[in-house]
Amino acid sequence: MTSAAMTDRGQITVPKKIREYLGIRAGDRINFEMTPGRAVVLRPCDRTLSVRDVCGILKTDKTVSVEEMDAAIASYHREKAK
Repeated sequence: MTSAAMTDRGQITVPKKIREYLGIRAGDRINFEMTPGRAVVLRPCDRTLSVRDVCGILKTDKTVSVEEMDAAIASYHREKAK
């Protein structure tokens, strides 16, 4: 069993073994679910991806200008507004 001490401000440090198991890192949010018998389940919140998380995952030779990107975004918003 892994344990951690709580500070007088109600803060705990999640032990490294648990952080690795949950796949959480600094800045991630965690949900706390209270269960019968005074048990609490920790679950990582769905992570919002940043541009850095997805950079390089698509492989293509196609290039697009800023104007083409702006036109595509505007078209998307027009369709969404309908």
